[in-house]
Amino acid sequence: MASFANRYVSIAREGATYGTAAGATLYGFVDDENLKQTYDIIERNDMSYWAAHNSAVGKQYTEGDLNFVLQADDFCGMLMYAAMGGDDSVSTGQHWLKEKSTNDLASLTVKVGRDDKEHTFKGMMVNRMSISATIGEYVTASFSLIGQSEEATGALSTPDWGVGNNKSGANAVDGFHFKDSSVRFMADSDDSVYIRSFTIELNNNLDTDNACALGSDTFTRKPIMQRREVSGTLEFTRPLFSSTSSLNNEPTYDEMIAAGGLEDANTTYAVKLLLSDGTNTSEILLYNVRYEAPAAGVSGRDAETMTTGFKAYMNLDSGMSTPQAMQIVWDTANTGAGSGVDTKYDSI
Repeated sequence: MASFANRYVSIAREGATYGTAAGATLYGFVDDENLKQTYDIIERNDMSYWAAHNSAVGKQYTEGDLNFVLQADDFCGMLMYAAMGGDDSVSTGQHWLKEKSTNDLASLTVKVGRDDKEHTFKGMMVNRMSISATIGEYVTASFSLIGQSEEATGALSTPDWGVGNNKSGANAVDGFHFKDSSVRFMADSDDSVYIRSFTIELNNNLDTDNACALGSDTFTRKPIMQRREVSGTLEFTRPLFSSTSSLNNEPTYDEMIAAGGLEDANTTYAVKLLLSDGTNTSEILLYNVRYEAPAAGVSGRDAETMTTGFKAYMNLDSGMSTPQAMQIVWDTANTGAGSGVDTKYDSI
């Protein structure tokens, strides 16, 4: 029977053995999910018959998305860690999630309650992470996952969104929202007053072809990360020019259409996206940003705005302690995940 009480999503970090959970089970508040096993049908054709006469199941795997409001709990933090790869340090609940220079990202066991049965997906990895914020809305996130074929369905679990050791702390906080979120440019100490919305996407380009081997119909090892891409968009409430008042190092229209375009790099940050619920604040830092040509236009109905896409690249400046394109400073409100507030995600 359909029941909201039987709908949930949990994740657990896997250890050295791919497909085997080794960490705490963390429940999170998810708007919707569409994880689905898929496989190819392989057919045998020969010259003696007008149609195929034998078939078999080919490679089996699971893929799909988790979509939710981003908030300062360890469910969201663990997914961030799985996308980035490194939890460099943690202090009083603040995790410094850095890009991992090697390609062995963390894998997760994901369990989903769907009214009647629990569905288990092992070896799930973050292929893409997308975060967006806009005026009048909560900050939303979408994580695209891919991993091994689905396990047999089982009995439903009792979800626990509480605070404490080996819990996510999801029910102790509200989501990040537009009112307390902002964007800063080029190490400026002031927020831009012209941002209408932003999106940012991290794509790990996981190599699923080489995660399979003879003797198995699903992934036998973690899909490794290939060339990582960071991109996004910024929408401004108006076109910005050098003469525009109250500028705080934002990219201007003329800079972005000039010969050679505009590339901003800074060892503190070129772009900082601040996400907050009014109490807990996390940051996404980009160190080397190339802006695309801006889009602007007028009509008889709407005010003129300006939108630009961007891509983030590695900053190789000697002032960087480690070359990085992107870093996340994740501030969790949960005071007891793992063995304490200062437990890294690779140990929770």
